[in-house]
Amino acid sequence: MAAAHRAEIEDTYAEAFRSIYAEVLITARDRIWLDHAVKAATGNASSSILCDCEAGLDRHVDTKETPDGRPGAVVQFHVPALS
Repeated sequence: MAAAHRAEIEDTYAEAFRSIYAEVLITARDRIWLDHAVKAATGNASSSILCDCEAGLDRHVDTKETPDGRPGAVVQFHVPALS
């Protein structure tokens, strides 16, 4: 007999859509300018329902991992995919 496993389930809401996306690496001279660049790149693109695309910060990238040795961030842009 299999052992019973218990997990707490948090009642939240999520939705998913088919999309085409691109990832872009942004680098800047320091974290302050990087944050400004990320905010400018993603702007108000918080929902493809009200905007042409969704955009957001995926992750920060260490200076050892960027091609120019500067602080970096990967942003994603998603547009709805045609069925």
